[in-house]
Amino acid sequence: RLSLTGVEPFAKKYTAVVCGPRYRWWLCPPATSSSATEFRRNIESCFLYAAQNRGVELAVTPHVDDGMARGAWRNSLRFNPSSHGARLHRHSHSYHLSYNDALLFPIAAALGHVLSMTTSLLNSSSVLPIEIGQPEVPARLLVWLGMQGEMSATVFAHPHAWRQTMHELRRMNFLKDPHSSQSDSDAGLRFKLGISTNFNKLCGCVPYDESDPVKYLDRFPKRWPRYAPRFNIPEVQRLYEEVDFIGVTTYSSAAPNFHTREIAKAMEEFEKEASIMGLKLKDLLRNRCTPIHFTEFGVGGG
Repeated sequence: RLSLTGVEPFAKKYTAVVCGPRYRWWLCPPATSSSATEFRRNIESCFLYAAQNRGVELAVTPHVDDGMARGAWRNSLRFNPSSHGARLHRHSHSYHLSYNDALLFPIAAALGHVLSMTTSLLNSSSVLPIEIGQPEVPARLLVWLGMQGEMSATVFAHPHAWRQTMHELRRMNFLKDPHSSQSDSDAGLRFKLGISTNFNKLCGCVPYDESDPVKYLDRFPKRWPRYAPRFNIPEVQRLYEEVDFIGVTTYSSAAPNFHTREIAKAMEEFEKEASIMGLKLKDLLRNRCTPIHFTEFGVGGG
C-alpha cells in the first residue's frame, strides 16, 4: 500500500510512505530507493507469473491512499507525480521519493523487463521458455499501464507533469532487451500508456456533497465556472490526445440486477462532465480511435 501524507489542495509537496493493510500513518516509513528497488523486484515476479500463466495481456492501474487516514478519497488527491517531498531529516540533503520514483517507475520498469524478454523472439518462435519445467511467456505480450487509477484531481491539477511523466516513460531504456540486437520499437508498440480517472467528479474541486451522480451532474454546469480559472484545460486536452488509451472507473449507480449495458451510463456521464469543462473526448474517439478501458466496474465505493 503506497500512501501520501501531507497532500493538500494543489500542494507542491507530499510524502510517499509505505504502509501495511492495518496502519497508523505516523508509523509508516517513508518510501526510499531501497524500498522502491525491492518493490520493483517483487512486483516483477508477479507480472512474470501472470504473463506465464494467464495469457497475453497485462493491465495495471496503480492506486494510492490518503496516508493521513482522514478518509480522503484518492480521486480528490491533488499531487504532482514528479515532485519530491520534504527532507527525510532536518539536516539531510536526502528527499522523500516522488510518486513516480516510489511507485510508477518501478512498476513500469518491471513491466518493461518482462516485455523485453519477448522482443528478440518475435521472428523466431511464438513463446519464450523462461526456465525448464516452467510455463512460457507469450512472445506477443501486450502491456497496458494506466499512470494512475481512479485519481482524477491530480490529472486535472497537474496535466503538464503527467505529460512529462508519459514522455519520460516512453524514453526509458527498459523497453530495450540488452541481450538482443533487435530494435526495441516493437516492444515500445506493445507498451501502452494511459490515464485512468473516475467517471465523474473529475476536477476534484467541487465539494463532494452530492452522492447521486445524476444530481451532481445536473448541478455541475453552474458550479464549474467558479473553479475553471484554476485549470489549464487545453493542457489536459493535449494529455488526452497523447495517451494510448483512456481508463475510466465505472462505479455508477445501478440496480442489483443490473445489465452490462448500464456500465455505458457511466461513460455518458464522464463524457458530459468533460465536455462541460471544455474537453473534446468525442473527437478523440472518432478521429484518433483512442480506446476506452473500463479499469474498474461493478458495485463499490461509499
